[in-house]
Amino acid sequence: MSGLAGHLPSLTESWKLSFGELKKILSLSSQGKLEFTEKVDGANAYFSFHDGKGYISRNKSDVVSGGKDIEGLKQREFAGGEKIKETFINALKSFEDAIRNSLSTKEISKLFENGTIFYNAEIFGPSMVNVINYDKDSISFHNTGHIKITEDKKIIPLDSLTTSSLLDKLVKREESKEKPGKFSIHKDAIIKLKELNKDKDLNIAKIK
Repeated sequence: MSGLAGHLPSLTESWKLSFGELKKILSLSSQGKLEFTEKVDGANAYFSFHDGKGYISRNKSDVVSGGKDIEGLKQREFAGGEKIKETFINALKSFEDAIRNSLSTKEISKLFENGTIFYNAEIFGPSMVNVINYDKDSISFHNTGHIKITEDKKIIPLDSLTTSSLLDKLVKREESKEKPGKFSIHKDAIIKLKELNKDKDLNIAKIK
């Protein structure tokens, strides 16, 4: 379910790729030289935190206004109805608990810079059913696509090793905890493709 991050295109939808570039991608894949992350079937959301509360954003106007806290979500109408609203509220509650219990005040300040940094994530699980059925409610943070709001309300890409390491620390601490009834928190796992034993299938694809 796309949100502020938009639709994530597959190779077949990447019209700007030349045939040569596509062949190179297929060749690198067959050699086991590409890394990837799983695309989950969830709802895109951006998370931030400041003044002791979590905030969630689904679109640009949400981000520019600082996001929606739990009360803001309760007042919002969702196209999916009350069940989807409840899912977003519960996800935000779990996010708030994770931040409060896993990070120090100093770490929170560095990670969110007073609510001007939003982290790109997916919400998915039994309470957020799309096409794939998942058995556990989760928040999965992406490795890329995070954003920062400037003083003049512009949205710019975030590129910070400091915040990335703090986000990793949060995820690592939360993954080790048992939290019945709450959303688990993860980060996209980077997986390396296995090398093919033979290039028969690759050659067929390249010919076609």
